Amino acid sequence: MLLEKIKTLPNKPGVYFFQGKNKQVLYIGKAQDLRKRVSQYFSSSNTLSFKTHKLVNNIIDIDIIITDSNDEALLLENTLIKKHKPRFNVRLKDDKTYPYIKIDLKENFPLVYITRQILPDNGRYFGPYTNVGGVRKTLRLLNKLFPFRSCTKKITGKDPHPCLEFHINRCAGPCIGVINQKEYMEIIKDITNFLEGNTKEVLNSLNERMHSASNQLHFENAAKYRDQIHAIKSVTEKQKVLFKNPLNMDVIGFWSSKSSKATFEILFIRNGRLIGKDNFTLTKITEDESDSELISIFLKQFYSNNKVIPSLILVSALPNEVNEITKWLTLLKKSNVEIKNPQRGHKAHLLKMAITNAEHKSSRSKIESNGIKTHLSDNLMNLLELPHSPHRIECYDISNLQGTNAVGSMVVFNDGIPVKKDYRKFGIKSVEGIDDYSMMQEVLTRRLQHLIESKKSNSPIQDSLHIKPDLIILDGGKGHLSIGHQVLLNLGIRDIPLASIAKKNEEIFVPHFQESIIIPKDSPTLYMLQNIRDEAHRFAITFHRTKRSKVGLKSVLDEIHGIGTKRRKALIKKFNDINSIKEASPIEISKTKGISLSLAKMIKEKLNNSNPS
Repeated sequence: MLLEKIKTLPNKPGVYFFQGKNKQVLYIGKAQDLRKRVSQYFSSSNTLSFKTHKLVNNIIDIDIIITDSNDEALLLENTLIKKHKPRFNVRLKDDKTYPYIKIDLKENFPLVYITRQILPDNGRYFGPYTNVGGVRKTLRLLNKLFPFRSCTKKITGKDPHPCLEFHINRCAGPCIGVINQKEYMEIIKDITNFLEGNTKEVLNSLNERMHSASNQLHFENAAKYRDQIHAIKSVTEKQKVLFKNPLNMDVIGFWSSKSSKATFEILFIRNGRLIGKDNFTLTKITEDESDSELISIFLKQFYSNNKVIPSLILVSALPNEVNEITKWLTLLKKSNVEIKNPQRGHKAHLLKMAITNAEHKSSRSKIESNGIKTHLSDNLMNLLELPHSPHRIECYDISNLQGTNAVGSMVVFNDGIPVKKDYRKFGIKSVEGIDDYSMMQEVLTRRLQHLIESKKSNSPIQDSLHIKPDLIILDGGKGHLSIGHQVLLNLGIRDIPLASIAKKNEEIFVPHFQESIIIPKDSPTLYMLQNIRDEAHRFAITFHRTKRSKVGLKSVLDEIHGIGTKRRKALIKKFNDINSIKEASPIEISKTKGISLSLAKMIKEKLNNSNPS
């Protein structure tokens, strides 16, 4: 039946779907000639890899989408892979969206802000920045050097009073008419030049303005320009320049050994400067996939996800569809893109550095993974005198601020690897005020009651709370251990080992040990326990901040005219916290259900004038 269906496929470009039971999408691919490409899977089983052979054996049906061109098929393939996440497709693990600095040129007095969304508008985007902390720092620095406005109000130049930003020299005061649009656009031009690396041009412009102000006896303005010049020189002296030319490029190296993963390292170079680096993993690969195929898969998945594409991409192996991918990237960027594999010179040296970093990351991941498993089985069981190796470890922590917005966290590690789908959050319900012990008691009791109830009901549902841990670790000292031990006794649980780890001296406490256990500081076992404890702490504090921010956001939103319960809930659901709304543009905020652009601008202005959470 399948072979008959293949014969009816058109000799046209498009995307094909291999489907299994219940129409489950097993694999998505694209082809210049659909009939020719699909028939290759069924022509000879002897030439197929193990993975492909397994795929073919599971295919029950085939579906296609015909496209006008191969380029369109390439774009559609990536979109559909992200949507369906097919079992047999090689996938980019933990693909990310990066923060960028945007200059919104639609405004007469342009805003400068952080965004993660690249829109096909008139804005200028600078980045990517590999962490939001770095981009916030850069934005604060820009605001010190160049007094652009941070409010979203309509600028008429006729406001009676300026805001605080003007008084601390963080805004030039267009709202009260201190500067006009032409003068404000000079500031925006300076910011653009600075972010593009043209600091010489910025300094020349500021020097001219300083001398002009001095000649006109405007000495206060001249002093401001002088201070700006000194500040910019101080900043640029610390920056690492790799190229004299203002090159924008990504350098992509990768490392793949005999495993099902390939590790990629990217160096982001903007305006001749290294502004950041990041690493990624391709999963579900086989030995049959060549370096060129892996690079091809990576480029398609990485750049399809809303990223600013540089004009030059250096790769450790040219992709097997180099012309198609180059053409596709050029279409996305709307200007020429080159993909190169340099063999000598400074660019080849950078590529080698990216490959070395990818190899190091790959090796370190394997060593950590294997090392943790070994220490779990060989050391931890003996160290804590456990009845068997603790494969599933749960760790708990409490986070609150003076007893408010109190939360508990549960993180889960299997053989030393975090299982994030099994993590759980607990909002503290029964405790008021500062009482960590009672909070820990509540969290553990609630968690273990789920385990007891699932045993009684023989529930087939395998929720994380229904799985018995091999070891429970508490973030804390003797007091926390005592509370945990009492919870186990109260619930009649005798077969789950318990330990606590205190931060001060990294002491381990166990109920039946008189003395604490001190593990050598260079021990991989201690490293593993610290890693688990720190992850519980991170998860707890992240949840606490989110909860606190939601409370703060709710409070601020309640003060804005036009925000009722429904709109407030919609904003909280979409943005989660105050900082996320502060980073969003008014246009992004207005995409929330029930929020107009004018209301979005009002929200933005209110949040910018409120105290940070």
